[in-house]
Amino acid sequence: MDVSVQVLLFGTQVEPGKTSFRDKVSEYMQQDEADKDWHQNHRWRQWQYSPITNGWEFLARYYWLLFALIGMIGWFTLQYLK
Repeated sequence: MDVSVQVLLFGTQVEPGKTSFRDKVSEYMQQDEADKDWHQNHRWRQWQYSPITNGWEFLARYYWLLFALIGMIGWFTLQYLK
């Protein structure tokens, strides 16, 4: 059964000249040029999957590991200084 949302919720038919909810959603979901540019030309993918050649690149990608390392060293220091 193909019943529109407007018929179910409001009990009215969609006029032929007006766009339905389904048409509006399908227009919104269509991929445009900005979406293609976002998915195809992103430079971070090339950077993310390229091999790490020095320490600065490692730190740029995995800076968050420093927080865990500093926290672990601080915890061990507090445990053994008591």
